[in-house]
Parts: sequence; structure tokens; C-alpha cells
Amino acid sequence: MTLFQTVLLSFLKACLSRGFAHDRQSAKNRIRSARFFIAVSLTLVLLVASRSSSAARSAGSSVFTAEEQAWLASHGPIVFVSQSSYPPFEFRQKDGTLDGICIELARWMATEMGLQVRFVSMNFQEAQQAVLNGSADIITSLFYSENRAVLFSFSDPIVDVPASIFVKADRPDITGVKDLNGKRIAIQRGDYAKEFLEAQGIKFELVATDNFSQATDAVIVGRADALIGDEQIVLYHLYSNRLTAQAKKIGDPLYVGKNCMASRKGNPLLASIMVKSLLHARESGVIEGISRKWLGAGVETSAKGLQWIVPYVFHIILVVALVVVLMLIWSFQLRRKVEEKTREIVDGKQKLRTLVDQLSLTNHQLEEKALAVEEEATRRRLIFEQSRDGIVAIDADGKVYEANQRFAEMLGYEHEKLLEMHVWDWDAHLKCEDIQLMIEKIGSDGELFETRHRRKDGTVYDVEVSSSVCCWSGRKLIYCSCRDITDRKFHEADLLAARKAADAANQAKSEFLANMSHEIRTPMNGVLGMAELLGYTDLNPKQEEYLTCIKHSGDSLLSLINDILDLSKIEAGKMELEISDFSLRRAINDIVNTQLTLIHKKQLQLQLDLADDLPSVVRGDQLRFKQILLNLLSNAIKFTEQGSICITLQLLQQQQFEVLVRLNIRDTGIGMTYEEQQKVFAPFSQADNSITRKFGGTGLGLAICRQLAELMGGRISVVSAQGQGSCFSLDLAFGVSSLSTAQLTDENILLDQQLWSRENLTVLVAEDNSMNQKFIIGLLNKLHIASEVAGNGSEAVQRWRQGGVDLILMDIQMPEMGGIDALQLLRKEEQPGSYTPVIALTAYALRGDREWLIDAGFDGYLSKPLCLRSLATELERVLDS
Repeated sequence: MTLFQTVLLSFLKACLSRGFAHDRQSAKNRIRSARFFIAVSLTLVLLVASRSSSAARSAGSSVFTAEEQAWLASHGPIVFVSQSSYPPFEFRQKDGTLDGICIELARWMATEMGLQVRFVSMNFQEAQQAVLNGSADIITSLFYSENRAVLFSFSDPIVDVPASIFVKADRPDITGVKDLNGKRIAIQRGDYAKEFLEAQGIKFELVATDNFSQATDAVIVGRADALIGDEQIVLYHLYSNRLTAQAKKIGDPLYVGKNCMASRKGNPLLASIMVKSLLHARESGVIEGISRKWLGAGVETSAKGLQWIVPYVFHIILVVALVVVLMLIWSFQLRRKVEEKTREIVDGKQKLRTLVDQLSLTNHQLEEKALAVEEEATRRRLIFEQSRDGIVAIDADGKVYEANQRFAEMLGYEHEKLLEMHVWDWDAHLKCEDIQLMIEKIGSDGELFETRHRRKDGTVYDVEVSSSVCCWSGRKLIYCSCRDITDRKFHEADLLAARKAADAANQAKSEFLANMSHEIRTPMNGVLGMAELLGYTDLNPKQEEYLTCIKHSGDSLLSLINDILDLSKIEAGKMELEISDFSLRRAINDIVNTQLTLIHKKQLQLQLDLADDLPSVVRGDQLRFKQILLNLLSNAIKFTEQGSICITLQLLQQQQFEVLVRLNIRDTGIGMTYEEQQKVFAPFSQADNSITRKFGGTGLGLAICRQLAELMGGRISVVSAQGQGSCFSLDLAFGVSSLSTAQLTDENILLDQQLWSRENLTVLVAEDNSMNQKFIIGLLNKLHIASEVAGNGSEAVQRWRQGGVDLILMDIQMPEMGGIDALQLLRKEEQPGSYTPVIALTAYALRGDREWLIDAGFDGYLSKPLCLRSLATELERVLDS
């Protein structure tokens, strides 16, 4: 004990003894004595202050060994690494300076122990790695764990930090650590919480963050279900940012972390310096003072309290305040004792009154809870009895524990009789052994199943059972809700029968369409084919007019067939898009050119307005786009007797790889009413029946346009008024192609320039229809190709055996032997090294027919009716493959 401590303690004892002793010294003498002791105290304070400053400078040299001092001299500055955001333990202020409990303690160590130091900060995981790889010496804040103790040397704990679960304020489903199973947990990278959860066997999805502030924000915004964080740090963030109403702490702390300083394992001198410095700080009361400053924790006092204060009384004001307090104690001690006793009595009465009030409140709450329990039991019993479903509870042996009246009525038994029965007494579907096995295996999630129950009179009915497990007075019960589903079973049977009938009808429709396509296309092939061949001959104007009528009539009939087949394919979900590069401008011009004759014939004005900012080449289904455009333009021409038709194409939206365009076709025709607009896109529907008689048509075109637009990811709409014309709008999205218009190959131009260039080719035509034989031979002659004819598959195989055939056009349906059988026989007899291409020539034109025939072994596919260009193109493709 120092001289100052001895004198000061003697002074305190004298003051206290004088306060209690009733001597005859006057008040004047007491004041004189007090002044004397104050003067002595001030003098000793100044002496101690000067000695304390010199002692601080030599503390480090007196604590460390010679070997440790040599290490410090050779090592240079000790690098302390801390977290950038871990308030109040360590963090960066807004001006960039480091602050916090651990930072302040490290600075004290540097000053008090005479250490050369340097501070760096980073995130928690990087800070640990920096110490392990040697770029830093001491991490200022690290929780102790057995796993970390393998890599780090730890100091004694600086502060105990409880770690708790925090969730969003409105989350009721997480009440403890077991509720974290399967949840998204936000954890600071490198934090011990991850090891803790894994040790507890918790399966969770890790949401890794750089600090607890980010983890807390992740929970508040819903990116994580919960976080495990150090209470002081999380609460500091919530209070600092006024977020306390948006998050809450769950239960008691999961564990209390020992926050220590640590260095890398294998450096005992550095570890000893760190431990000795912190021990000196703890013995000097520095750790307790810094913690109280940041955390507001109370400091426990003891009989040695005055001895701790004395060496650190550096300020005269503190000493004067202490003396004043002692003088007040000395002067008013008796009065304070009386006041304290009086206060104790008042406090005791107040506590007693509070206890009585609490007991009264508790009694009232218990009464309310008892009433609520009674009401809940009454309500549950009422629900149990009034339920429209039969409810029964059975025990683990399958015996009825309780049942409602409805269940007894469903089985036809008296309620008392039912309580003596087992499940297998009324279940007509399951065996006793199966029921017992189900009772044993049923889990907390329960079971939902169908079975059959037998009534008392022997009749059986279907029932749906929803079962669940419950416990009553420690006894396992199976709670079953039973519903009579006899009527539902009848309805399900009716629905199944209706579905089978619908499937059969749909199959019949598909077969009918296939047969209709084949039967109509076969004669159509002859009609249109002969008309095309006739067009290559010399005709007078009258004959050309008649021939044009034949072509238009045939094309209209073929268009009708194609519309019906397209509608059927779309409804069946078998329509597929063919994506390719094409020019929007060229596609629109192609369609417009096909209708110029009709436009000029009706003396209509045509306006074409294509936006300049349209991409030159797009990716999409050119054929379906043209089909929609042709239908809309044909309708505009059909229903417009005078005036004009305007076609506009504008760019609505452009992205890097996609554009959205709008095609408008506006006419000055007859227009439509609002009611007519509502049904114009329906299949087999026209705006008015009279329109059908006047203008013709099946009403399929717009229905197909709408479904094709939706299939292509777009939409079609109409704005119209009766007598004022109509405007159809088509919105479609296309991909942006990297090709230019010049790079696109116009196949039509190439084909017109050089329709066929091969020579010395012999084609065998296997066709049973004489008109089709003549037409196909005529097309081949037009291409200067030699041809021979076979009336069926058998004749075709016999002619092929004779040799000299370069390619076969094979019809599918022929008498005696069909095309597929003939192909299989031909391939079976074909010698290695000699291969004859065979192209299927058929009236089958539904989606999937081409694929089916290619899979059957054909090299190509041509559908009837046939044209010269498609024949030349397919021959060229097959011969080049």
C-alpha cells in the first residue's frame, strides 16, 4: 500500500469515527481538521500523479522478459487487425478512424506497455486469414472455440458476448434453435455460429455476410429467415438505425462467446506479450473501465474499492468531490440513516401493495383462462357434435375411444354400441392386419385415403378418411374424419365415361381429317396439276380465262382444306413454328404483290408505310407471318368496295436480341358493330350470316390468325365501327438476326433462273391414279427428266430390279402393295454400295405425317397437290444429300 493510500484511508476512518463518536469537539475544530486533511490529500495526489506517469513508461520493461523485449526490438511494429464493422467492439467511424472496446484496449496496451503498433481493418474472415498467413500479428476480437484453438493462441476473455437468434418482428414460426431446420440463416463469414449449428445437427441454408449489420438487414428485408448474432452488435445496429420495431430476439442466448485477442499458433513470445499486456490491463482496472464506457455495465464495488480508486486519482476535481461527499456523510449521517430507514419502510409497503396487486391480477387472469378453457371445450364439443362428417377417435388397439352422433348414424349403430366396436368391425375394404399396421405406422402428418364402410344392415358405401395423431392424457389416439363419397364416385365415373367418349370423338375427328385430306388431295393433285401443265401450253385468251377460273377455284378449295387442317393442328397442340432469318419488308412486299391484281381490279388505293428504324433481318416463322398477313389483307380487300387500304409496320420496342413490332391493316370497308367484333375471331363464325352469303367464306381465317399469333407469342385485335371500316392490329416479337438483307438468299429467284440443271436422270413414278400419273410425268418432262410409271408397289419393285432407276417417287396407298411395304422389300434386296433414293408422294398432309414417313425409311416427302417448284426443290435436296 502506498503512502497516499495509507494517509487517505486513515483520513476516511477518522471521518467515519468522528461521525459516530459523540465527543465534545466543536464544529469549528471539525472544519479546521477537514481543511487540514484536504490540503494533505491534494499534495499527495500531485505526488502520485507524477509517479504514475513515470511508472507507466517503465511498465512494459518491468513485465516482459529479456527474450520478449529482444523479440519486440527485432520484430518492429505489432500489426493489430480488426473488423471494419463490429460495433461497439471495433468499427470505423464516419471519418475513417478506428474505434471501439478492443481498439481502445489495444491502444492502451501500446501506450502503457511501450509497444510499437500498427492498426488495419477488414472483414472478419479476412482478418482471421491475415493472422494465419502472417500479414498481421494479433486479431483484436475472436471468440474462443476448440477448433480455433488448434490454429490460434488466445488471451484470457476480454468480454463475455451472448449470441442469440434474431428474426423479423412479424415471424411467429421460429421460437427456438430447432425451428431453424431447413431455414435460411444469415451468419457473418467465419463466425462461430456456423460451427455451433452444425454441432447441433441443424440442417440450414447459409446466407453468408461480411458483418452482422448485413446479416441483420438480410433478415429485415426477407432474404434470410433468421440470424445468429452477438447480442451487443446486433442491438447496437438496430438502435443506431432505428430498426428495433422490425426485428426481435428469440429466447435465451444459444451460447456465451468468450471474446479474446488471439495470435497465430507457433509464436509463443508474441502470445506471452499479448497475455501479459491484457493481464496488466485487467489488474489495473482498464478493461473494466473501457467496457463500462461502451456497454454501460455496472462496476461491482467491494471492500477494496477505495484501494482501486486511490492510485488513479489524477484529477483534483475528483478528489475534491470525494472529500465533499465524505464531509456530507460526516455531517448528515444520522439524518440519512433515518431517511434510509423511513424509505425502506415506505418501499416495503409499496412492494407489499404491488405484490397484493400482482396476486389479484394473477388470480383474475387465472379465472379468465379457466373460463376461456371452458368455452373452448364447449365450442370444440359443439363442432364435434354438429359436424356433417362422421368423426371417430380410436386408440392404439383400434377400439373406439369417442365418436360423434353423425358417425353412428352413418353406420346405423347406437352411440353406446359404437363405443364397444373396433375399426375392422365396419371397414369392408381393409383386413384387420392391414388396419393394425396402418395404426402403428401413422405419423404426425396423418393419412388421407379412401376405403369402404359396412353399415349395420350389411350395405356398403364409399368413404374418404382423413386421419391424424393426437395425444390425450398421455394416450395415443387416432382422430378420423369420415365423409360419405358415394355421390362423388358416381360423378367421377360419369366424368371418366365422358372423357373416354371425348377422346374417342377426338380420335375419330383426327382420323376423319386424315382420310379427308388424303381423299380430297388425290383428285386435287390431278386437277391443279393438269391445270398447271395446261398453263405451259399455247392458249388463246378465252382458254387462259377459263384456266384461271379453274386455278382460282382449286386454290380456294385447297385453302379451305388447309384452314381446317391448320385449325385442327393448333387445337391439338401439334402446330410447330419454323424459325429462320427473313426480311420483314420483303415478306410484306411478297404478300402485297400477290394481291395487287385484286386491288387494281376493285380500283382501291393501297398505302404502304414501313418504319425506317425496323431491323433489316429478323428471326421468326416467316410462313406463319405471311399466312396471317395474307388473311388480313384478303379480308380487307374482300370487304372494301371503294376507298383505300393502309398497311403500316412500326417498331414498338427494341432490345439487344429482340424487337416488338405492330402491323396495322386499316380499310374503309363495311366495318363491324361491337357485338360483331366480339365473335369475329371465333371458329366457323362470321360477323353476320348475310356476309357469308354475300362475300363467302367459312369464318376460319381470323380464328386461325388469332391462334397463330398467340402461338408466336403475340396478340391480334380489331377496332371497328359499322360503315366506317376496320383496323386489325398484330403485335409480334421477333429475334434480331446478325445477317443483312444482302446475305439472304432468295430461293425463288435462284429457282426461276435455273429451275433444273441435272441431266441423264431416270425417275420411276409409283402411282395408281392415272390422272396423277399423267400429271407427274408432265412435270418431270417439263424438267427434262426421263420417267417410267408403275401402277403399284409390286410393279415398282419389279421395275427397280431391272436396273437403270436413279430415283423413285413412291405413292403410299396403292393396290396389291403399298408404298411402305415396297420400300421395305426394296431396302432388303438392295446390294451394299448401291443405294436408290425414294421420295414419299402422298396426300397425307397432317402434322407428323412427314416425320412418320421419314422414320419409315423414305429419303424425302412431297404432299399432294404437287407443283413444279416443290418437286424440283425436293429432288435437288435428296440427290445432294
